[in-house]
Amino acid sequence: AVLFREWWRVARQAPGLWRVAFSASDPVNTPSGLKIGDPKLRARFFDALDQAAATLRSAGFALDVPLGEVQHRQTASGPVPLHGGDEIEGVLNRVESAGAGGLAPGGLEIAQGSSYLQAVTFDERGPLAEGLLVYGQSSQPGSPHAFDQLPLFAQKQWPVLPFHPEDVAKARVGSVLSLALAPKPPAVPAPNPIPIPPPLPSISASAPAQGSRTR
Repeated sequence: AVLFREWWRVARQAPGLWRVAFSASDPVNTPSGLKIGDPKLRARFFDALDQAAATLRSAGFALDVPLGEVQHRQTASGPVPLHGGDEIEGVLNRVESAGAGGLAPGGLEIAQGSSYLQAVTFDERGPLAEGLLVYGQSSQPGSPHAFDQLPLFAQKQWPVLPFHPEDVAKARVGSVLSLALAPKPPAVPAPNPIPIPPPLPSISASAPAQGSRTR
C-alpha cells in the first residue's frame, strides 16, 4: 500500500496516462487502464516506481512495510497505527498527515481525516446503530477521553450506540445534565404611531365673469 501510494503520487502526473479517458456518461468505470503499451508512458511509470522505492528506502522503510507501521497517531497511551489513505488514492476512508510532501523518516503523523462514523439498521426492537468518534469524546489533550475511541477505529470495531432508554441508562457516565429553554421574555408593545393629519381641502379661485368689474 505504501509503495503504491508513493508510486502513484508521481505516476499520476503523466499526461494522457489512461487507456480510457474519463467520460461523463460513464463516471463509474472511467477513467480506466494505464497506457502500458505506450513506450514513453511505460518508461515514465517504471521511473515513478524507482522514485517510490527510493522514497521508502530514504525514509527507512522496507518496500513491503505494512501501512500501520508508516502512518499513526500519537496518543497518551502511545502511537496508534491507522488505516486509510490520501486523497490522491481516491479512498473514502481519507486520512491526512500533519506535514506535506509525502513520506519522511518517522512515517506519517495523521492529523485529520475520518471523524464521526455511523451505520444504522433495524432489528425487532427498532433502530440499531453502530458508530464512533474517531478522535474521542473530548478535544482536550489532557482529558482521559481524548482519542479514547481511536484504537477501536484502528481495529475496525464499531460499538453499538445506545438508543432505547434502558440502554442509555446502562451506558451513562456521570450525572445527567439537563438543559432547559429560558423563559420567553414578555413582548414589548409597539409604540403608538404618530397620527397623520388629513389632507387640507383644495381651494380653487373662479375667474370673474366677462364684462364685470372689480373695485
